[in-house]
Amino acid sequence: MATWLKKARIGMPLKMKRISTTTCRTSMTQKLRCTGGCKTFRAETFHASWVDRYADFPAILLELIQGFALNELAAHAPRETWQYICEDAIRIVNVIGDRDIRNEDVKPRNFIVRWQPGEGKFKAFMIDFALCKFRRKDQDERDWREWKAIQDEEGAVGYVMQRYLNGAFVYRRSDKYLRLDEDFKAEEI
Repeated sequence: MATWLKKARIGMPLKMKRISTTTCRTSMTQKLRCTGGCKTFRAETFHASWVDRYADFPAILLELIQGFALNELAAHAPRETWQYICEDAIRIVNVIGDRDIRNEDVKPRNFIVRWQPGEGKFKAFMIDFALCKFRRKDQDERDWREWKAIQDEEGAVGYVMQRYLNGAFVYRRSDKYLRLDEDFKAEEI
């Protein structure tokens, strides 16, 4: 079951409504299942006569992901898969970061890895976005980049997994984080 927040009319408090995940999938697009934040939907999506044109509400869609934590990779996945699984987790960190989001709680245990039978390989999924910060509209580029350098989300996965796997995963820092290191971490020395 998923919980949705709905607003009946402007100025009314949000109401909770529980619907099945099957209903979610048929009512919403596949793309939407993986997003959060404030969403605007056509009223027809909800088949609700009391919504004039659009319904706006904050929403987070949750999905149960069966698998294991990234920090348990050595116990659950063959050694030859470790490199691409860890690189997939780092790619996810960078995709989220490219959307002006800084996650202050990036760590290997905040990734779930599961076998994808249709693809014939393992896939990483990031979980736990509770400590995310969104870039303010008035925040200048230098300030944002400095915070990204300090947080080092990519290294929080890359360096740690390289250590956990005793070098069986080789972490290669992205160009973006190499530039952040040059611009901000060199100042600390």
